[in-house]
This record gives sequence, C-alpha cells and structure tokens, in this order.
Amino acid sequence: MWPVLWRIPLPFGLPAVPLHSFGVMIALGFLAASALGTRYVRRYSPEPEEDARKLNDLSVWVLFAAILGARVLYVFVHPEEFAGRWLEVLFLWKGGLVFYGGFLAAVGVGLWRVRRLRMDLWNTADLCLAAGWLGLGIGRIGCLLVGDDYGRIAPEGTPFPIALRVPDPIPPDAQWDSESAGQLVYATQIFLSANGFLLAGLSRWLLPRRRFKGQVVWTGTAVYCVTRSAIECMRGDDVARGVVDLPEGFPLLSGLSTSQMISIPLFLLSLFMLWRLGKRNGAPPPAP
Repeated sequence: MWPVLWRIPLPFGLPAVPLHSFGVMIALGFLAASALGTRYVRRYSPEPEEDARKLNDLSVWVLFAAILGARVLYVFVHPEEFAGRWLEVLFLWKGGLVFYGGFLAAVGVGLWRVRRLRMDLWNTADLCLAAGWLGLGIGRIGCLLVGDDYGRIAPEGTPFPIALRVPDPIPPDAQWDSESAGQLVYATQIFLSANGFLLAGLSRWLLPRRRFKGQVVWTGTAVYCVTRSAIECMRGDDVARGVVDLPEGFPLLSGLSTSQMISIPLFLLSLFMLWRLGKRNGAPPPAP
C-alpha cells in the first residue's frame, strides 16, 4: 500500500510536499473518463463536434460537484470524526468520500448544465455515465493504495484477489484499522474497482444496442445498486461505511450501511425510469 507515492522536495529548507496516491488516481480516473466520454460523444451524438466542446464544460462542473457531494455526505454521516478539527474536512487525500453523495450531486449539477448547454438530456446522460464508470474503476484503485473501504477478516487460505494481507506495520497515512495489521481481509477495494470496470464494459456493449435514450444510464445504475450492496456485505470498516440504526419494526433494514439504504430507492427508481422511457421508445441517434 502506498498512501504517499513520493514527496516533492522544496528549496529553502521547506518541508517536502507529499503526492498522495488517492488524489492521483482520482485525477487519472477523471482524465480517462473525459477522454472516453469525448470519444462516445463523437460517435453517438447528432452534433459530434459541438457536443464534444460542450462536454469539456460539463465535465468540469460534474467533477467538482461529485467530489463536493461525496465529501459532504461522508461528513454528514460521520460528524464525530471531525469534531474539534473541522479543517480536516478539506483533507480529501486521506479518503472519506461516499460515492452516492458524489453521484447525486453530479446528477443534479449535470442536469442543470445540460439544460443550460441545450444538450440532449438522456443521450448525454448515457454517454457520460458510460464513460464515468471507467473513471470510477480507476479512482477506486486509490482506495486500495490508501487502505480505505477495507474488508472484514477472511478465512485463512482465501486466495488473492479475493482476499489480501494487510501490511504490518501499517504504513503512515494509511486508513487501515490498527487491529487489521497482518490480517487477511476481503479485498473489497479491488471488488469496487472491478465493479467500475465491469459497468464500463457493460455500458460500452449496450450503447450501440440500446432501444431508447436513457437505457444505458438507468441500466448501469440499477446494476450498481445491486453489486455495491453485495460488496458492502464484505466491508469491515463499519464506522466508515456508516451503519444505519433504525427504530424497531424494520428488521429487514436493520444494520444496513448508508450506501445500501440509498441503493434500495435508487434501484426502484431505475426500474421505473427504464419502464417509463421504454414506453416512449425514443430511437437513439444512429452510430456512423
């Protein structure tokens, strides 16, 4: 695990600036998703060059909205972690982002910018999220490098990449729990990253085969709700994942994480949107 890739020396005796692996992977994921999104726009958009130019504007807004939303939801779920030291809310390189917070914020800001730029709503959503899954897969590698979103203890003999051995001692700046040092744990960070790549491949396959605009974005969202909820069952960082305590009378929902609770209504919304948009049967723009 490499929470800090290297330290950039500064002159005049100033302390070296650390280059954190988490931030590097987020940046690489954004660049890769932007490049793939531009390629999709030029292939599946009715106005390729004009929409490719608008996509650059849209990508920047969505990036900042996603990071801000992901951090805000994490802080909302874990306010006690920052009590008395609220400046650490800005320390994004230490991890502490909730995907659904970023997803919902990116959707809200993205819808606003798409309307302002007068782009086709559902076609743009299909193309952007199809590319965004690639960025998610790459960005999640940063979770592995920093030790965030780690799994619970796995049975001895579980092979890699199903499980991995936590370093002992744990590297400085890593997010692993001290009790996990030397333990064999489920490689949930690898699962989360592979999930992003899986959805990127599914979206790539579905784009030229979609029956209506919006099919890619809502199919991918529905699948993510299921896969993410399954991976959450193997997480070992109960404090970080935010276990929801509900009053008596909700035994089936007791103990679910924040992400699992959000997945339930979002999955139902995805099914509803697939049904509604499918009834319209709006033909997607033909690929050249």
